[in-house]
Amino acid sequence: MGTSSSYKAPTSGGWPAAKRVATRYAQQQPSSGTATSVEPKDVFAAYIEAHGGARGAASSAGAAKSSAARLGGILDSISSDGLSNALRNAGLTDLVGKSPSEILAAIVDLAVGPGSSIDEAVARAAMIEVLEDEFGDTESFTDLENAFSGLLMPANVMSVIYKFLVEYIYRRIVAELGERITNGAISAAVARQKEEDLRQYIEQSVKFELHQAQPDELAWNRPAASQMVERLLRDAYGQL
Repeated sequence: MGTSSSYKAPTSGGWPAAKRVATRYAQQQPSSGTATSVEPKDVFAAYIEAHGGARGAASSAGAAKSSAARLGGILDSISSDGLSNALRNAGLTDLVGKSPSEILAAIVDLAVGPGSSIDEAVARAAMIEVLEDEFGDTESFTDLENAFSGLLMPANVMSVIYKFLVEYIYRRIVAELGERITNGAISAAVARQKEEDLRQYIEQSVKFELHQAQPDELAWNRPAASQMVERLLRDAYGQL
């Protein structure tokens, strides 16, 4: 993703402390290894505290909750009705038989929208990344249809949702503290590595509990879906 300098994080509450920690993290040389070393976990601790704790961070992730629920509904429809029928049911009949890139872009538009706010832009970028990683190597409508056939089990749909949430968490912290990482690092390459270390820390630390989601009983088009996603986010931020 790269760091973002267009967004200014709040200046009240715990945000000044979070910014200072992010700056020290960026400035720290890889070989420092001192007792006062700033690690990704320290950045996340200060960042989540600035949000008022794990519950506050999850509650503020409105775009992630709504987008994940919509994406789950779309994927569930594809797994139940097939890609062609799911597109027709969504009012996208003109996309039946079209290229994977066009269809994936339409799915992002349906799930997230234009991305007019910072939070929506983060959710949109995260969803593009995940769908590209999952289905981007398909070259035809039939290829994409076959790739989606792997989502026949509700647990597989949840796996995509989990990947989206991890990507969202990563991209959101970079959006909110990325300016400090960019300005604090000695070079763009170091800044990118610092961000990658944050991503790896998320991937290693966040473990979603599948049984909490109850995928076999989940109706993605109901408020319970967004509530479930918020619980997952709260647990994820708590683990971080």
